[in-house]
Amino acid sequence: MLTKYRTQTPFTHPLNDLMSSFLGRDISQPLGHDDVQLSTPKVNITETKEGFGLELNVPGFTKDQIRITMEENILKIHGEQEKVEAQEGESYLRREFSHTSFERGFHLPENVNGDGIKAEVTHGVLRIHLPKVEPSKPATRQIKIN
Repeated sequence: MLTKYRTQTPFTHPLNDLMSSFLGRDISQPLGHDDVQLSTPKVNITETKEGFGLELNVPGFTKDQIRITMEENILKIHGEQEKVEAQEGESYLRREFSHTSFERGFHLPENVNGDGIKAEVTHGVLRIHLPKVEPSKPATRQIKIN
């Protein structure tokens, strides 16, 4: 079964949650910009007899801004967009476009063919195909009795 993998998050002080609930998460709104994107892409996971499929909602990301790696049966998907700076002579009245990044991870089952994984980005959706491989059958051999 294909399952989500959670990376270790850094420890946050309980006071951070209290302050966020009191002041709201969008603390930079009065300053006219939002510095942090607080979302991770939503994912759909499908399974057929041929393999598994992942679809991640990644609007605004190009294939050059997404990196997919696999290590020890963990598939990691990382995306990063750089902040666009203001042009000379212009200033922002409100700035919601900012540096955005995400990371998602998934434990892969033993029957996934890691060498056959394919991915594409179309219309803001990252599609990853994870083909299954036939489980190896135990080798049978005749043992000579002396």
